[in-house]
Amino acid sequence: MTDALPLTPAEQHDLLGWMLKGASPLAACQQLEVDVVRFWITLQSDAGFAAAVKQVYDALGQNVVAGLYRAAMEGNVVAQQFWLKTRPVPAWTPQADDPNQADSTKDFTHDELFALIDETEADLALARAQRAATPADGTASGGLPPRHPAG
Repeated sequence: MTDALPLTPAEQHDLLGWMLKGASPLAACQQLEVDVVRFWITLQSDAGFAAAVKQVYDALGQNVVAGLYRAAMEGNVVAQQFWLKTRPVPAWTPQADDPNQADSTKDFTHDELFALIDETEADLALARAQRAATPADGTASGGLPPRHPAG
């Protein structure tokens, strides 16, 4: 097989046409009745052909993206989730140059993060307890009954 020749320009054109229709390189070669080894030789030796094959795969990938988007817009929740995870809305993504959006936890160790979580949970529990102990009219503080002047 080492004496196999690269694909001719006409064969390259036809093969790319089959691939654009979704055929694998092997299936496209079978349609054209050419040895798949010639495809691989041409791919390795012809930069223009290699770039064209990459463009075909990019175009096919865009078809999948379009289908995913269409499914998301038709209400498919899994497609919506996948779309938003892989293509987040820029306004929802913190910007690296925005100091107000910086990730304040990126330099913590696991132990430090767990300690921070414990502190936050304790603060939250205290705030909930204080809120539960305060009357709705706000007349008492900390759950203690209001003081009445001695009379």
